[in-house]
Amino acid sequence: MMGDHPDIRAALRSGYPGYARQCLCPRCGYDMGERSFGVEGEYICLQCFTEWVTDYLNTNPEEIAEALFVPVSYLG
Repeated sequence: MMGDHPDIRAALRSGYPGYARQCLCPRCGYDMGERSFGVEGEYICLQCFTEWVTDYLNTNPEEIAEALFVPVSYLG
C-alpha cells in the first residue's frame, strides 16, 4: 500500500509545506520578487517602478526636485 511508504508517513506526520503564491506584476506579467511599489492604485515590480519614475522625471523634473528638496533656479 502506498500510504505505508516512509516518505509519505513523514509527510503526513509533519504536514505539507505551505503553498507560496507567486505574485505577478500587473504591468509586465513577471514575478514581483520580494517587494512591490504602489503606483496609481496598483502594486508593480521594481523594473516597472523604475520605468515609471524615469518617465515621471522626464515629464515633471520640477516636482521631483521639490520632493527631494533640490533647489531649482531659472536662468533667464
